Amino acid sequence: MAPQVKLPRIITPLPGPRAAAIVADDQRYVSPSYTRSYPLVASKGFGAIVEDVDGNLFLDFSAGIAVCSSGHCHPDVVRAIQEQSARLIHMSGTDFYYQQMPALARKLESLMPHGGQWKCFFGNSGTEAVEAAMELAKLEGIIPALETAHALHSLRKIQFAKDDIVVVNLSGRGDKDLATYMKFI
Repeated sequence: MAPQVKLPRIITPLPGPRAAAIVADDQRYVSPSYTRSYPLVASKGFGAIVEDVDGNLFLDFSAGIAVCSSGHCHPDVVRAIQEQSARLIHMSGTDFYYQQMPALARKLESLMPHGGQWKCFFGNSGTEAVEAAMELAKLEGIIPALETAHALHSLRKIQFAKDDIVVVNLSGRGDKDLATYMKFI
């Protein structure tokens, strides 16, 4: 268990000297398309605590951009990553079959409202989910109609003339989906 620490713990002016140097390098060499609201240069984290490169401690209210709901470096998550990386580091569901894909799809189906049979599509972004929905609609001869809605932390729905295709962002962040699924009614 992590020791109790009063947060934030600020030991340098912000940004600290190391953070300021990294921010300056970033501004010189990295695309300005990355939007950052504050000059935090994260070094490590545990739970909801993030430490910057100068040793300042902060509470991470964004849960690592909404993808660390278990907190930074949770021991169970770290162990699972270590075990998986010792077996297989990369998978591509478009090239090979993996036992985890139908197992997760089965689990997702069991959680869906109204019962029935569901098909799952796994992708790494909202863009991939929308592209897959459009490609499937094209393959099925469904003509897109009426509605497109999407937003951060929300359900994305593309309504077609013949069927509803629902694409859900499981990670809670529009551009960082962990998985998506589709329902054909």
